[in-house]
Amino acid sequence: MSLKLGIPSASIADTSETPYTVYNILIRLPLREHTIQKRYSEFLTFHKALVANTGATPPVSLPGKSFWPRTVASPSLTEDRRVALEKYLIGILESPDPRWRTTTVWRQFLNLPANWTAGSANSSRTNTGLGSPTGAGGIITIATTGQPVTDAGLWLDVHRELKTLLHDARLFLSKRDQAVSPQEQHESSAGAKRCLVKAGGILTALESGLKTLSEPAGGQGRRVGSSGGGGGELGDGEIRRRRDLLASARKEREGLETLANSLATKRPNAASSSTTATASDKAALFGKPANGNGKANGRRVLGAPLPETDRTRELDNNGVLQLQKQFLKEQDQDLESLLKAVTRQKEIGQAIGQELQIQNEMLESLDQDATRLEGKLSIGNRRINKIS
Repeated sequence: MSLKLGIPSASIADTSETPYTVYNILIRLPLREHTIQKRYSEFLTFHKALVANTGATPPVSLPGKSFWPRTVASPSLTEDRRVALEKYLIGILESPDPRWRTTTVWRQFLNLPANWTAGSANSSRTNTGLGSPTGAGGIITIATTGQPVTDAGLWLDVHRELKTLLHDARLFLSKRDQAVSPQEQHESSAGAKRCLVKAGGILTALESGLKTLSEPAGGQGRRVGSSGGGGGELGDGEIRRRRDLLASARKEREGLETLANSLATKRPNAASSSTTATASDKAALFGKPANGNGKANGRRVLGAPLPETDRTRELDNNGVLQLQKQFLKEQDQDLESLLKAVTRQKEIGQAIGQELQIQNEMLESLDQDATRLEGKLSIGNRRINKIS
């Protein structure tokens, strides 16, 4: 799994009686990135533990401790130490010797996932760009196209990204509740809508990928990832667990979408001083004036847009396009389900027809036997009559 590190900035933490400097470490993994804050004392403890575990010092030395002046009072010293600490981490990351990267101390210090593996210097420096299929741009492709995620390890990474999007959507909705201006409310609503639309595309990709992972391989009861290189086997329990994760995520997304739509409906009526455009303003803007009775005239206006809905009101053009693609994909899935149901009904009807045909043949055979028996009874009656 590729990794890219950097310390783009440092900040002053004033949460205690004595302020101190923290260094913001940017950690970029496939499909996501996050930032952690570490003090210099934590770097020093990490360095000692790293040397104790490997028995060797890292390729780049850790910057020395400064007793005076303190970094809090010296921006130049803070910048020099930030650059040196960044070189220290990058030196370990890009070193051809992976002994420092394979320790649990390294993984715990950077909060790396359990499935992260140390690669060579080349693999650490490459395949981490935004345009890489497994880089940060990959999640956009998955959310837009709904391409099934058929790799077992990548499936969990994409699911974590899905949870992040849902969390971001909840934060956007919370910001919209606290916004005081219509512009801030609109921006927060648009951000929440974008996150929910992307989450819908990722859900579709995860469900399709899990369906593929659930299919037996080679007619046996084994379930394997099918994208090569790290698929891994999935048992029945893991399949059920991932299905529960998807069901929980879908329920959470539907709840957030309902919340977003309800808030969008109530917001224009929340204050009489709101500057949000009304329906009449939009009608006048698009050339649809109202008559004397307050009703729109019956003349057709060429180029007039369709009326907005609660789901599209806060979206931009890209968001509407993604929402439309999601609707089309859901309709295709509904049609496939309907086709399967109709096919099943057809098979049941054909089976009923075959059964009726067999029953008719049995009834005809029974009727023929009854006719023969009736003939024999008639002959017997005639003979009895002659004897008497």
